[in-house]
Amino acid sequence: MWRNASTQLKPGGKLINIRVVGSLDSAHVKSGKYGISLSDLTTIPGGVRYKVTAHIEPPFEFEGTTLEQSANLSNEINHRHGLGDLEVLKPEDTEVVRSDEAFWGDFVKEPFCFVLTSKKP
Repeated sequence: MWRNASTQLKPGGKLINIRVVGSLDSAHVKSGKYGISLSDLTTIPGGVRYKVTAHIEPPFEFEGTTLEQSANLSNEINHRHGLGDLEVLKPEDTEVVRSDEAFWGDFVKEPFCFVLTSKKP
């Protein structure tokens, strides 16, 4: 995936990705409060596998995995595929979170994913 993304980006292009990290078994992750829920967490070599349910109409499910190398927000993967350092978009810096801090409070305190960007030099 990373090789494909890097190959398709033009110099100066930006890759935007979401990494699932943090406490994957917290109440707000299980409840679907923020539009998705994670369940069936299974430890695998180097990480964790889980079922993701998207709570939309109609709902759908898919399997996801988070590897330790990805969860620690390391630049190793990016650099190996010719991309620059990761920039983490903090939830509290987004307009949607600032517009309803009470609703997003659990997520800000205990995020389960981050939006990241990386540029191709």
